[in-house]
Parts: sequence; structure tokens; C-alpha cells
Amino acid sequence: MFLHFSGSSQSSSELTDTDLGEVFATVKNSCGKWYEIGLELRVDEAALIDIEETIKPLQGRLRETLRIWLLNGCETRTWLFLVETMKSRLVGRPDIGDKITSNHQ
Repeated sequence: MFLHFSGSSQSSSELTDTDLGEVFATVKNSCGKWYEIGLELRVDEAALIDIEETIKPLQGRLRETLRIWLLNGCETRTWLFLVETMKSRLVGRPDIGDKITSNHQ
């Protein structure tokens, strides 16, 4: 799927760990899908298993997954990649992807 963010440097610019609060606030309603989000964001599966074993609250699991992605995601740390992740078949939250798109155009 190709998404176009017209005239937005923010959509394709790299996110960093300093963006964690904003990224988490944007997707926190999908805490139940934290593992699937991690897989789509290409977080190492061993890290996801470790998160599952050490962090109990779903919000904490999602936050840690996003933190790892923002620290290690290299070329995938963009709003555009997060939109594609949320709209993926595995995650199934196109509503959140659309919200990101409208907020970062």
C-alpha cells in the first residue's frame, strides 16, 4: 500500500526515542495488539517474548515495544511506517492509521 503525505516532511522524517510519548499516545488504544504491532514494526521476536515475560500491563508492553522500535528501527522509524503497521492485516487498526495520517499531513 502506498500512502502519500502531501508536503509533509514530518511524515517521512525519522522518529527518535524522544517521540515515544507522542507515538504511544497515538496508538495506546491498541494495547491488546502490542505483540502484532511489534512484529509489524520489525521488533525482534526474542525482545517481544522478553517483554511478555517481564511486563504485565498491556500499556507497558506496548510502550516498551515502541521504545525498542524507536531505538532500533533504523529506516522504519517514520509516521508513514507506523500508519502502514496500524493498517496492516495483522494489526487491523486502520482507524488509528487514518488518525495518524490526518494529524501528520
